[in-house]
Amino acid sequence: MYIILIIIGIVGLGGMIFIISKKIHTLSLIDVEKATPKAKKVKEAIIASRFKRIFEEKRQKNKDFIKNLSGKIKHHLDKTVDRLMELEAKSAQTFNATENKSVNEVKVETPSPKIEKEKTKIEELLEEAQKLAKDGDWKLAEGKYIEIIKLDSRNVDAYLGLGRLYAEQKKFSEARQIFEFLLKLNVATPDLYLDIANLSWEENNLDEAKIYYLKALSLDGARVIARINLGLIFSELGDKTSAAQQFSAALELDPRNPRYLDLLVESSIQIGEVALAKRALNNLKEVNPENQKIKELEDRIEEMKV
Repeated sequence: MYIILIIIGIVGLGGMIFIISKKIHTLSLIDVEKATPKAKKVKEAIIASRFKRIFEEKRQKNKDFIKNLSGKIKHHLDKTVDRLMELEAKSAQTFNATENKSVNEVKVETPSPKIEKEKTKIEELLEEAQKLAKDGDWKLAEGKYIEIIKLDSRNVDAYLGLGRLYAEQKKFSEARQIFEFLLKLNVATPDLYLDIANLSWEENNLDEAKIYYLKALSLDGARVIARINLGLIFSELGDKTSAAQQFSAALELDPRNPRYLDLLVESSIQIGEVALAKRALNNLKEVNPENQKIKELEDRIEEMKV
């Protein structure tokens, strides 16, 4: 739990800095240099006001989240958000100083050798952590992920890897803390949604799992495993038609997968779609002729015709 406390603090700090920096970049697209002096002042006032509002919204959002916690975690995150107020002031000063320079005066800085070396180090650590996790060396993998986070507090891959590591060890509470805090910081990726969906399914929360599989597919419809898992959830919830639709979509992505074909035959039989069941069964015979269920499935389809 102490590790989680540290991680949440780091991601709270790093994630908000990342969000604020992106907002600053967006706001800086307003060309104040070409404006008249009066218009320039108005635009600068608008930028300052919007910047303040953006930060306060993010600060309040995280404060609201912190209110639901207790003990050491609450104390630690309170301190993290307070620290961000100091960083915000420094960021605002840097932003204003940059805006007061002409476009020609702003220098584009190239990454220093130290930064490049650190980037390479992070890539190596991430590869090591992923290999260790795959080999089941969870403790060593955990250490590698945390080392990455120390070097780069905004490294989403490290947080996702660590969350998956905890989920693999059935430490669902720790995994959920990481995933949900990434959500609070507006990290919205198919990978994160899939991880939350998988975790929800492990916890037998099928309704939440369904929501997050759909979110993942809305961003990347080619996630075949999300379609299969979603189909299985629809089937378990009694929506056989939606289940068949997801299995069909999965087969468009992986048409010769015997397991997916088996699932489509089963779901097609359950909803009375004879033609679809026959097509899927013929494909199953072709890719997996040794499947011992083929005769049984043929008999069930024949019964449907009567």
